[in-house]
Amino acid sequence: NYPIYFYLSVLNNVIMDVSKTKEYLKELKRLGIKILKPDINKSSSEYVIYYNSIILPFTKIKGISKIISDKIILARENGFSDIYDFISKMVLNGINRNVIANLIDSDALNCFSYNHQTLYDNYNENKWNVFELTGKINDYLEYKGIPTKFYSDIKGEYTNENSKGSGNIK
Repeated sequence: NYPIYFYLSVLNNVIMDVSKTKEYLKELKRLGIKILKPDINKSSSEYVIYYNSIILPFTKIKGISKIISDKIILARENGFSDIYDFISKMVLNGINRNVIANLIDSDALNCFSYNHQTLYDNYNENKWNVFELTGKINDYLEYKGIPTKFYSDIKGEYTNENSKGSGNIK
Protein backbone atom coordinates (compact mmCIF):
# COMPACT_ATOMS: atom_id res chain seq x y z
CA ASN A 1 0.00 0.00 0.00
CA TYR A 2 2.86 2.41 0.74
CA PRO A 3 5.75 1.46 -1.56
CA ILE A 4 7.53 4.79 -1.18
CA TYR A 5 7.96 4.28 2.57
CA PHE A 6 9.03 0.67 2.07
CA TYR A 7 11.66 1.62 -0.50
CA LEU A 8 12.83 4.58 1.58
CA SER A 9 13.58 2.19 4.42
CA VAL A 10 15.23 -0.33 2.09
CA LEU A 11 17.39 2.32 0.41
CA ASN A 12 18.58 3.69 3.73
CA ASN A 13 19.47 0.17 4.86
CA VAL A 14 21.58 -0.51 1.74
CA ILE A 15 22.92 3.02 1.35
CA MET A 16 26.56 1.82 1.15
CA ASP A 17 25.84 -0.98 -1.36
CA VAL A 18 26.05 0.58 -4.83
CA SER A 19 24.61 -2.35 -6.80
CA LYS A 20 21.59 -2.85 -4.51
CA THR A 21 20.96 0.88 -4.43
CA LYS A 22 20.90 1.00 -8.25
CA GLU A 23 18.54 -1.99 -8.29
CA TYR A 24 16.07 -0.34 -5.89
CA LEU A 25 16.24 3.03 -7.65
CA LYS A 26 15.36 1.28 -10.94
CA GLU A 27 12.42 -0.36 -9.22
CA LEU A 28 11.21 3.01 -7.93
CA LYS A 29 11.36 4.47 -11.44
CA ARG A 30 9.42 1.46 -12.72
CA LEU A 31 6.74 2.18 -10.09
CA GLY A 32 6.57 5.81 -11.23
CA ILE A 33 8.12 7.25 -8.08
CA LYS A 34 10.37 10.20 -8.89
CA ILE A 35 13.96 10.26 -7.71
CA LEU A 36 15.06 13.86 -7.14
CA LYS A 37 18.62 15.14 -7.26
CA PRO A 38 20.18 16.30 -4.00
CA ASP A 39 19.00 19.70 -2.80
CA ILE A 40 21.08 21.85 -0.44
CA ASN A 41 17.95 22.86 1.51
CA LYS A 42 16.19 19.48 1.60
CA SER A 43 18.68 16.62 1.45
CA SER A 44 20.01 14.72 4.41
CA SER A 45 22.63 12.03 5.05
CA GLU A 46 19.98 9.51 4.06
CA TYR A 47 17.22 9.31 1.49
CA VAL A 48 14.17 11.42 2.38
CA ILE A 49 10.62 11.65 1.08
CA TYR A 50 9.57 14.95 -0.40
CA TYR A 51 5.91 14.90 -1.38
CA ASN A 52 5.62 11.72 -3.49
CA SER A 53 9.30 11.64 -4.46
CA ILE A 54 12.56 10.53 -2.89
CA ILE A 55 15.47 12.94 -2.66
CA LEU A 56 18.98 11.59 -2.98
CA PRO A 57 21.19 12.10 0.08
CA PHE A 58 24.31 14.25 0.20
CA THR A 59 26.32 11.07 0.76
CA LYS A 60 25.60 10.01 -2.85
CA ILE A 61 27.56 13.03 -4.10
CA LYS A 62 31.21 12.37 -4.92
CA GLY A 63 33.48 13.47 -2.08
CA ILE A 64 30.74 13.93 0.53
CA SER A 65 30.98 11.62 3.50
CA LYS A 66 28.48 11.30 6.35
CA ILE A 67 30.68 13.64 8.41
CA ILE A 68 30.64 16.34 5.71
CA SER A 69 26.94 15.79 5.16
CA ASP A 70 26.30 16.31 8.88
CA LYS A 71 28.33 19.56 8.78
CA ILE A 72 26.23 20.82 5.88
CA ILE A 73 23.00 19.96 7.69
CA LEU A 74 24.21 21.63 10.88
CA ALA A 75 25.20 24.79 8.97
CA ARG A 76 21.89 24.83 7.13
CA GLU A 77 19.73 25.25 10.26
CA ASN A 78 16.49 26.59 8.70
CA GLY A 79 17.75 26.61 5.14
CA PHE A 80 20.15 28.71 3.14
CA SER A 81 18.48 31.96 2.12
CA ASP A 82 20.75 32.61 -0.85
CA ILE A 83 24.14 31.74 -2.35
CA TYR A 84 25.92 34.21 -0.06
CA ASP A 85 24.37 32.64 3.04
CA PHE A 86 25.34 29.20 1.74
CA ILE A 87 28.97 30.08 0.94
CA SER A 88 29.60 31.93 4.20
CA LYS A 89 28.14 29.10 6.30
CA MET A 90 30.11 26.49 4.37
CA VAL A 91 33.38 28.33 4.97
CA LEU A 92 32.63 28.97 8.63
CA ASN A 93 31.91 25.25 9.07
CA GLY A 94 35.11 24.09 7.40
CA ILE A 95 33.60 22.87 4.11
CA ASN A 96 36.26 23.13 1.41
CA ARG A 97 36.12 24.30 -2.20
CA ASN A 98 36.11 20.75 -3.61
CA VAL A 99 32.92 19.92 -1.73
CA ILE A 100 31.28 23.12 -3.00
CA ALA A 101 32.33 22.20 -6.57
CA ASN A 102 30.82 18.73 -6.13
CA LEU A 103 27.59 20.29 -4.85
CA ILE A 104 27.48 22.49 -7.96
CA ASP A 105 28.10 19.44 -10.19
CA SER A 106 25.32 17.47 -8.51
CA ASP A 107 22.75 20.26 -9.06
CA ALA A 108 22.29 20.55 -5.30
CA LEU A 109 22.51 24.34 -5.59
CA ASN A 110 19.78 24.71 -8.23
CA CYS A 111 17.48 26.23 -5.60
CA PHE A 112 19.50 29.45 -5.88
CA SER A 113 18.38 29.85 -9.52
CA TYR A 114 21.84 30.23 -11.05
CA ASN A 115 23.07 28.00 -13.84
CA HIS A 116 26.23 25.93 -13.56
CA GLN A 117 28.26 28.35 -15.63
CA THR A 118 27.40 31.33 -13.41
CA LEU A 119 28.13 29.35 -10.26
CA TYR A 120 31.46 28.13 -11.64
CA ASP A 121 32.49 31.52 -13.01
CA ASN A 122 31.95 33.16 -9.63
CA TYR A 123 33.42 30.22 -7.76
CA ASN A 124 36.57 30.09 -9.89
CA GLU A 125 37.07 33.86 -9.97
CA ASN A 126 36.57 33.96 -6.20
CA LYS A 127 33.77 36.54 -6.53
CA TRP A 128 32.32 35.36 -3.25
CA ASN A 129 34.63 37.19 -0.87
CA VAL A 130 34.36 34.99 2.18
CA PHE A 131 35.68 37.63 4.54
CA GLU A 132 33.09 40.15 3.41
CA LEU A 133 30.32 37.55 3.39
CA THR A 134 31.02 36.51 6.95
CA GLY A 135 31.59 40.04 8.21
CA LYS A 136 35.02 39.08 9.55
CA ILE A 137 36.86 42.25 8.62
CA ASN A 138 39.73 41.65 11.07
CA ASP A 139 40.42 38.27 9.43
CA TYR A 140 40.35 39.96 6.05
CA LEU A 141 42.78 42.66 7.18
CA GLU A 142 45.11 40.04 8.64
CA TYR A 143 44.87 38.05 5.40
CA LYS A 144 45.78 41.16 3.36
CA GLY A 145 48.52 42.15 5.84
CA ILE A 146 46.87 45.46 6.76
CA PRO A 147 47.26 46.56 10.38
CA THR A 148 43.80 46.85 11.96
CA LYS A 149 44.57 50.24 13.58
CA PHE A 150 45.75 51.67 10.25
CA TYR A 151 42.55 50.53 8.56
CA SER A 152 40.39 52.06 11.33
CA ASP A 153 42.22 55.40 11.12
CA ILE A 154 41.85 55.59 7.33
CA LYS A 155 38.36 54.16 6.79
CA GLY A 156 36.61 54.88 10.05
CA GLU A 157 34.77 52.17 11.90
CA TYR A 158 33.80 49.17 9.82
CA THR A 159 30.07 48.42 9.82
CA ASN A 160 28.09 45.35 8.84
CA GLU A 161 26.60 47.41 6.02
CA ASN A 162 29.88 46.93 4.17
CA SER A 163 29.75 43.16 4.61
CA LYS A 164 26.54 42.58 2.71
CA GLY A 165 26.62 41.46 -0.90
CA SER A 166 24.85 43.48 -3.55
CA GLY A 167 22.51 40.61 -4.30
CA ASN A 168 24.02 40.14 -7.76
CA ILE A 169 26.60 37.44 -8.11
CA LYS A 170 28.11 38.77 -11.28
